Amino acid sequence: MKKNLLLAVAGILAAQIATAQTQKGTQTLGGYLSFMHNSSDNSDAYSGQSSLQKNSITSFDLGPAYSVFLADKLELGGNFNFNSQTNKVTYTGVNPYNNFNQVSTSFGASVSLLKYFMYDKIGFRMGPRVGYSRGTTKINYSNQPNPVKTNNDNFNAGAKIDLVYYPSKSLGLAASLASLSYSRSKMRNADNASSSSSAEGFNTYLFTSNLTISAFYVFGNK
Repeated sequence: MKKNLLLAVAGILAAQIATAQTQKGTQTLGGYLSFMHNSSDNSDAYSGQSSLQKNSITSFDLGPAYSVFLADKLELGGNFNFNSQTNKVTYTGVNPYNNFNQVSTSFGASVSLLKYFMYDKIGFRMGPRVGYSRGTTKINYSNQPNPVKTNNDNFNAGAKIDLVYYPSKSLGLAASLASLSYSRSKMRNADNASSSSSAEGFNTYLFTSNLTISAFYVFGNK
């Protein structure tokens, strides 16, 4: 009887703490780290080659983040970020192809509006986000002596879902589960400002290929 009463009291206290951490007026301050790696072989049905192009992409993001709860379980957040990405493409087969190694770096910021669904200290958050970044890209081609450099502007928007856990009253942890995003980029040749191009597309990510982990300090709650 006494044991059951203690468990009930502990459960009530834990629920109150979780409610306080996501109630209106609560603020968070922390940072995040994101890592992504994808590799693929692209075949050519006309030539019969099974792996004419091998593509390997490695990317990481990091930066500070801040948020405030506009209402209970509704969070408005923003972050600044630094991104570095390496894309290595190798061609095989009977024809001579142009292998290249691409390195991109950028700085940017994003804003999100997330709804929380909590069960005790653990739960989910999901919602839309928009972001903008500016950076540079350098491509080293195997058959060219000098690299090609471009300046890039990127706009992206989409939605995401994260797993959230509060190990203590003042500490929160989150990990990405999935995201969907649309991006549009404009590239300008660094050596020829009049030469420009653009690209756009949709991307989907799961935690198995693009993992984002964040930790944040919770304050301002009663």
